[in-house]
Amino acid sequence: MNLRLLEIDTSNTQQDQVLALLKAFPCLDVWQSSGSEQISIRVTLPTTQVEAVLNQLREHLPELGNPRVMILPIETMWPMPDLDAPCNQATARLSREEIYANVAQPLQLSWTQLGMVTLSTLIAAIGLLKSSEAIIIGAMVLAPLLQPILGVAVAAVLGDSVLAKRSIKIGSISIGLALGLSILLGIVFPISTDLPEIMARVSVGPLDVGLAIAAGIASALSLTTDNQNAIVGVMVAVALLPPLVVLGLLLGSGEWTLAPGALLLVVTNVIGLNLAATTTLMAQNIQPQSQRWQAQHYTQWVIGIGMVFVLGIMSMVTWQHSSILGAFLQRI
Repeated sequence: MNLRLLEIDTSNTQQDQVLALLKAFPCLDVWQSSGSEQISIRVTLPTTQVEAVLNQLREHLPELGNPRVMILPIETMWPMPDLDAPCNQATARLSREEIYANVAQPLQLSWTQLGMVTLSTLIAAIGLLKSSEAIIIGAMVLAPLLQPILGVAVAAVLGDSVLAKRSIKIGSISIGLALGLSILLGIVFPISTDLPEIMARVSVGPLDVGLAIAAGIASALSLTTDNQNAIVGVMVAVALLPPLVVLGLLLGSGEWTLAPGALLLVVTNVIGLNLAATTTLMAQNIQPQSQRWQAQHYTQWVIGIGMVFVLGIMSMVTWQHSSILGAFLQRI
């Protein structure tokens, strides 16, 4: 349902101010229970209004201390609301606070995170060596590499340096672990360049750039609309892990001529995904409550660096394909 339950715990002195602020919003259902010192105000409201309500509470109640607010999704309720009513129409996106929680809470450097990266790398390597697409897809779904990239995008639009540092740290460690393990596997099991799943990931084409950008847009939309089922499809589509494992296997096997192509594909996926996700979040008007200048500064850097990389990769890809096409025409 496109409804949220806000539980606002406030004091007796703030009660009237909170209720006065809530009256300014349509489609709200408000009820309250009183205690000796604390007042609990419960509000059911459309998801689209959560961010506006929280902004008003922060803006008008700073001198008395912000009340504590819990945001809870509503699975169902009785009596059932009229889903055709304007207040219950489909929401454009979640609130800023829910988006932050969805991306920040899973970003924990734990043994579970490292174990998932290790296992997904082993599974991907086995799938590549056996040329099994089913095994490779399983590794892509298992690998927790998408969340840090989304964390960088959210941190940029919110101007959150702490989230940015944590996302970069966890992403770098995860990528480094997967690459290092893949190099060891390449040393132990030298690969054959005849394997189709390996050779499919040693070059970058225009479609690969478009795939990374489309996956970045889809990942941002799935994050902001709480459609977590779509995240699985994005993981499979962008395929972050297999090119990384291919790069490690090639380096471990001493295939130096093919390794740069796999590296370029990894960089294309990461940069294209982050650039598209950041731009999509900006287009949805996700802004911080404060420090907007810092957020603008971060997004300018992310988009600027991303555009330079994407244009550079596109130029390189275009030059390579034009050289191949020219050689082909000369033979004819």
